[in-house]
Amino acid sequence: MKKSLIIIILTLTYVLNVNAQGADSLAYNPFQSQKEQSFQSPTDYASQLQTGNQKFSIKQSFNRNATYAGLIFIADGLIVKAQKKDFRTIKTFFQPHFKESYDNYIQYAPVAATFALKALGVKSASSWKRMTLNSALSYILMAGFVNGVKYTSKEMRPDNSSNNSFPSGHTATAFAGATIFQKEYGYLSPWYTAGGYAVATLTGITRIMNNRHWISDVLVGAGLGIVSTDLGYMLGDLILKGKGVQHKAMNDIPDISENGSFLSLTVGSSFGSGHLTAPDVYDQYKDDMTPNGHAMNLVLQTGRSSSVNIEGAYYLNKYFGVGGRLKASALPVAVESFNSDFNYNVETGGSLMPENLFKLEGLESSHLGMIDVSVGAYASLPIGRRLRVGTKLLVGNRLTTDYSVDAIFSCTNTVTKNLLDDYIGSAADTKGDITHDEIDPNLYHNSDFMEIKANNALTIGTGLSLTYAVKKDVSFMLNLDYDYANPKYTFVLHNRYSTDVTNAGVIDDTFEEKTRMNFLNLNFGMSIVL
Repeated sequence: MKKSLIIIILTLTYVLNVNAQGADSLAYNPFQSQKEQSFQSPTDYASQLQTGNQKFSIKQSFNRNATYAGLIFIADGLIVKAQKKDFRTIKTFFQPHFKESYDNYIQYAPVAATFALKALGVKSASSWKRMTLNSALSYILMAGFVNGVKYTSKEMRPDNSSNNSFPSGHTATAFAGATIFQKEYGYLSPWYTAGGYAVATLTGITRIMNNRHWISDVLVGAGLGIVSTDLGYMLGDLILKGKGVQHKAMNDIPDISENGSFLSLTVGSSFGSGHLTAPDVYDQYKDDMTPNGHAMNLVLQTGRSSSVNIEGAYYLNKYFGVGGRLKASALPVAVESFNSDFNYNVETGGSLMPENLFKLEGLESSHLGMIDVSVGAYASLPIGRRLRVGTKLLVGNRLTTDYSVDAIFSCTNTVTKNLLDDYIGSAADTKGDITHDEIDPNLYHNSDFMEIKANNALTIGTGLSLTYAVKKDVSFMLNLDYDYANPKYTFVLHNRYSTDVTNAGVIDDTFEEKTRMNFLNLNFGMSIVL
């Protein structure tokens, strides 16, 4: 399914480019300076498309309408698809009961705003005929792409209500409308573009919060909405031969040399070093609770994570600005090592059970979810009209989800099947998530072995960025960021049962430890130049 989606998009792009090779190049050249452009009015643009024996140029239409941003969103969605459930866990942890219905309505807000402004007499880039035709074609293509993928992929929704989750139709509708709004009114001010895409982004976020879509559904839906609108406007140009152009809009040469203000959405991967090392916890204790036995010596290793970033900055002058970033990361955590001599569930007194009831055979760890909210100073330097290189220094707060470590264990030689049956109750009963059908050599699983919680932590970040303007108001952004935090983790180990007849029950070991977390983040996505 992933391959089919990529093939559809790339094929369409390829066909357009191939056809462009045999067509005459007319009017707009994106690599010319603004002074070199031969046309300055919409009338000139339309007339040049129809002069003499020259045919309408598909290349002209492609250069005019293609933003490429949709392909970036689709690629981003496919990148995070493997960790879609991990991102859902972050949502469930922080907002488990979120339920709103406004996403059913705001998905239409950008396109409704487009036609409302037109009706109020605000001049758009297109005539009524051209705007209506291009919008209709955009939504027809969007519906075809979205439903074609939905009913071939048959992916279950997060709430298990139906198997048409991928991609998000609401998000595709919203981003198609936002792109129409940008093409028609983006020339007036970049804030029109930012406003339209902000509403579309809110639609996608709400679909995730409502547990109706995975994050990959939303990103790919956004990409299909943008791609469909780009293609819809190209087809409209083919049909109308350039008629109905009231403002050259997207033909304006992008220039970000004087203003670095931006609003971006990027997706990428984080690479870092992070070891969560549990302080010594022992399988046995003396009567005075001093250690007497084997230490667990648990070491957890963090892996490569996926992250989604919403970032923006307002520049006070040509070079310096202030801004902030919201970053959500899904971080895999794997067990690096532990003491295989550690025994699970030990006797602390009494004589109901023998010591060292279970032997620890292995551990399994879930992923770690993190949300960073940071603000700080931004600086950038223009390298020509279309390229800026920048840096930043951010300070913020890191929120971390709770996660767990599961235990895999076996019975020690000191335990007989009959004794274990007496302790558990029967082969079908459970006690402390401990179950069994037969004693040996089967392994058993305990999903409530250890809980790990993190307090809010100070995070410091910096990095380098490249911003390249591809169209008016629309740029690509590449970020290489470094983040540092030293959170305090609380480990709760459910490792022992008291066997005292008068005081039976679970005894938990609770301890704290600070852990240095260093991450190098590589992100790529779309940026709106403000």
